Amino acid sequence: QFNCPIVFVSTNLYGGNMGSVINYINDEEKSYQEVEYLKVFNAIPHKVMYKTYPTFNRRYSDIDPVFKLASQMNNITVFEKLTDMRYLLGEFRVIITTYATSTLSWALLSGKPVIFIDNPDLAPLKKNVYSLMKKSVFLFDRREIDMLSKLKVFLSTPIKDIEYEWNKEYRVTARKLLLKKYFTKYNDHSAGKRIADILIDIYRS
Repeated sequence: QFNCPIVFVSTNLYGGNMGSVINYINDEEKSYQEVEYLKVFNAIPHKVMYKTYPTFNRRYSDIDPVFKLASQMNNITVFEKLTDMRYLLGEFRVIITTYATSTLSWALLSGKPVIFIDNPDLAPLKKNVYSLMKKSVFLFDRREIDMLSKLKVFLSTPIKDIEYEWNKEYRVTARKLLLKKYFTKYNDHSAGKRIADILIDIYRS
């Protein structure tokens, strides 16, 4: 029971000396951007859980200074355990995340309102996905100079209003198309059975 209606699912993973084809900024800039988000969350009227990225292969020996800063903020609760976020999503009413990674799929498939921050410098959305995402979720774009102020204003509204906007018919319709086109064409909760059938077919052949 976290007593936080909003969770920011951080996908911030430092690269160290390990490169990435989806990364156009260095670790220092990543940390600056993370702090920018935390400052916004600390200034809204709703408590926020800061769920750190579960790092199994740490790039640096020292503790991330962003974690220390977050723990000093009155409006933020830091969750540093290695628990995968998929097991915690049911505890929150609004989910915030950034970077087009598997975390986004878990958030969307939870059915909870999703705020997605698209970052052109780190795992951005592809153009053909962007337009549909904008209709489906609450999308904020780091390309816009006033993005952080817009995010703060939006997060300062009542949670029930965010949920109401999330459940508007045009968003629901767009999300169904988004999920079917880019995430999963199934909605029958039978992934385990499908996998088992595939494995059995492979074994028999």
